[in-house]
Amino acid sequence: MRNLDAGEGAQGRKAVRSRTPLIFAAACAVLLALVSAAPFILEAAAPNFGKRWSRLSEIGQTYASISAVLSALAVVGVAYSLVLQAKQARLEKFQAMRTFQRDLLLMAMEDESLRPCWGPMHGLQGQEWRQHTYSRLILAYLWMGAEAGGIPSASIRANAIEIMKSHPGRDYWQRSRDRWRLDACSARERQFVEIFEEEFQRRSSEP
Repeated sequence: MRNLDAGEGAQGRKAVRSRTPLIFAAACAVLLALVSAAPFILEAAAPNFGKRWSRLSEIGQTYASISAVLSALAVVGVAYSLVLQAKQARLEKFQAMRTFQRDLLLMAMEDESLRPCWGPMHGLQGQEWRQHTYSRLILAYLWMGAEAGGIPSASIRANAIEIMKSHPGRDYWQRSRDRWRLDACSARERQFVEIFEEEFQRRSSEP
């Protein structure tokens, strides 16, 4: 039941995020319409102005300038909302891929007959294969947290320091770091790889 509740909450938050740009755009449109119509509203409210139309024209020009500024802000706001929405969609897709990969690896950890399906895996077997795979899952979790911005770089480094203190962690990074470099596309992902490489080199140089 708790998992269902969590899923419903996530869906609710996603729905709210998807409606936010539309609500923002609608509010800006209403505001722009009111500002643009202000001179005409003033004219209707004061029909006896007569020769004072020039005064209304000046007011209209002022409102036109304000309207232009608000239009620019509205465009920037909508563009920013679309960028955030695209980033959120990318993160959700990335999370789904990692979850699927984790499930496949866990199946192979429980059933040795499935392990050859992943290829030779550096010729590892038994306990070494399980440690290699488990280290891979740990780094995948940290990688996803770093990409989502949920785990700061200081925490990534602290985890890298601890992982590199263990032989399985160092062995895994030595075997797999080239693959992590190839997968690093964003600035955060490249920083992630640099942090682990730095800690690996620092630990390897120690006597």
